[in-house]
Amino acid sequence: LKNRRGYRMGVPATALSELYSSKILSEGCSLRLGTPVASLEFSGLVLSGVQVNRLLLRDGEEKTADFYISTVPPDAFSNLLPEKLGVEWPEIANLGKLEWSPITGIHLWFDRPITELEHAAVVGRTIQWVFNRSAIGGQAKQFTGSQYIQLVISASRSLMNMKRDEIIELSLRELGELFPKSRQATLLNAVVVKESKATLSPQPGLDALRLGPKTPFRNLFLAGDWTATGWPFTMEGAVRSGYRAAELVTEEAGH
Repeated sequence: LKNRRGYRMGVPATALSELYSSKILSEGCSLRLGTPVASLEFSGLVLSGVQVNRLLLRDGEEKTADFYISTVPPDAFSNLLPEKLGVEWPEIANLGKLEWSPITGIHLWFDRPITELEHAAVVGRTIQWVFNRSAIGGQAKQFTGSQYIQLVISASRSLMNMKRDEIIELSLRELGELFPKSRQATLLNAVVVKESKATLSPQPGLDALRLGPKTPFRNLFLAGDWTATGWPFTMEGAVRSGYRAAELVTEEAGH
């Protein structure tokens, strides 16, 4: 908020499932979905001159490339590396010290509109964000005449052990306080999504544990909100990390 436009918030005009659809991505690259990776195979275990030779998939298939960018979470990335590599790359051990914070999303479909707002930030409640998904981007309604509302709760540790019905009851009670029309509306459907490792928890000294986009290997780079982006652990930080990794690849390729 250090400039007078810093308070502005951007909301995507289309759903991420459309923005990053298989069709759009496949126009510029070869997209493989549902393809778990088993490991990264290296040319050796002494850092000088070591590089990634291939990517081994769980079905036994091998993939080779000039350059590799890992965008998976830190624990998943650690699992792709040979155990002996930790001796040569001690910073990898820091990834085990990272602490996580959960995020819970509650998706609610009402039989009628409960608010005309497109989105709202909430203070003093368990609910933190309210998004009118029926209005944002003109998304189609799943039920005729209904309204699709999404609630987002960050650092939702108190909800992790709560049952689905308890979370929905809590959400409806607070929505009734915020938007009285919801009290007369009928809930048609509800989905609760808990992500226990949604984002890193900003503990003191955490920035010193974050890895940069460069690795000790000339053809392997890192991206993701958890890397050292200079930003908090946000989608915007993840985007910045992706651009930086792409820049480093082009530099290494001589462009």
